[in-house]
Amino acid sequence: MHTKIEVRRLSRILTSTALAAALMSALAACGGGGGGSKSAGLPGTGIPTSPGGTKPGGTDPTNPVTAGLLETTLGNTGGAVDNTLPLNLDATLGGVGKALDPTVKPVADTVVGLTQQIGAATGLGQPVDGAAKQVGDLVGGLGATVDGAGLPGGLGAGVGGLVDGLGKTVASTGGLLHADANNPDPLTTVLGNATSAVGALTAGLSGQGGLLNPVTQAASGITGGVLGGPSTPLLEPALGNAGKTVDNVLPLGLQPTLAGLGAALDPSASPLAGTATGLTQQVGDTTRLGAPVAGLLTSLGGTVTNLGGSLPGEAAGLNGVLQGLGGTVASAGGLLHATPGNANPLGATLANATGAVASLTGGLGGVTGGLTGGATGGTTGGGAANGGLLGGLLGGLSARQ
Repeated sequence: MHTKIEVRRLSRILTSTALAAALMSALAACGGGGGGSKSAGLPGTGIPTSPGGTKPGGTDPTNPVTAGLLETTLGNTGGAVDNTLPLNLDATLGGVGKALDPTVKPVADTVVGLTQQIGAATGLGQPVDGAAKQVGDLVGGLGATVDGAGLPGGLGAGVGGLVDGLGKTVASTGGLLHADANNPDPLTTVLGNATSAVGALTAGLSGQGGLLNPVTQAASGITGGVLGGPSTPLLEPALGNAGKTVDNVLPLGLQPTLAGLGAALDPSASPLAGTATGLTQQVGDTTRLGAPVAGLLTSLGGTVTNLGGSLPGEAAGLNGVLQGLGGTVASAGGLLHATPGNANPLGATLANATGAVASLTGGLGGVTGGLTGGATGGTTGGGAANGGLLGGLLGGLSARQ
């Protein structure tokens, strides 16, 4: 019975404020029709429009944005999940976003620049910005009301934080049409506020006394044991080599981007891989096949590696190919039997295998360089800072703003 009463209270609050928001939005739209200058005097235009940051609740709006579009958005999304299921997705997804941001930023800046030009050309940018801030201020006030309503199970803090974050999101959307020196990255601000709002909801529901707190406590015991292992290089070298494999033939600047993705994923992936490797090593030791198989693979891999080192010159990349294949075979033995010299057998196996392929395309690069160099040289020269051919294309887009 008590729960039904609380739900009705929340419903009445949301309904009344939504009607008020719609009325104020209509009045703001009417008031803005006479020109952009009128919006400067609208109440509520000074509300903070937090850029979001990488934690629920956002960063100080007086500080410059330090995180990029995807780092902020994906980091906040991961944080929202971590509030209930601690999977370390905040750092993982944030790292993925950070690796991709140099590629995405020129495109995002170009799109926002175009929308702001449209807002300025039509005269709608400033009045719409003012109206959005006013409505956002109203919705944010509703969030404070809900937060103070004393709803049980973390609903007050969770729903209140969600509504407050939505208010900040609405308030910051005007920056997409009206350039503001205090909001240099409006798209990052909008998405950061939106994802922070979701994080505030899950934080409230998963905190002490929250409806989802029992789930969070149970999940912490499980994920803590699985993800609590040490982080070792697993995907970073392998994905970096995969990018190099392509770059050797077609210079797209993929190596640093893919290596960055791997580095962001390793803290979550390598503990899982370490657990799996520990199981295969136990199987090998239990069956007594691990040590002899590992010794055989180490010997065979060493032979192949030595063969690669004995080839004359570079041999069109065959030296590196054979050495990489030898290293792959030798390190694979560690998957069945642990040895001090092969502490990260899965990471070493992947790195050696992808390194062998990269050496192959590196040898072919001398043959294909004349073909791809003429087609991509001019473009990669102008976009080296953003990563090869792709960086050049995106740099050209941002230069047109």
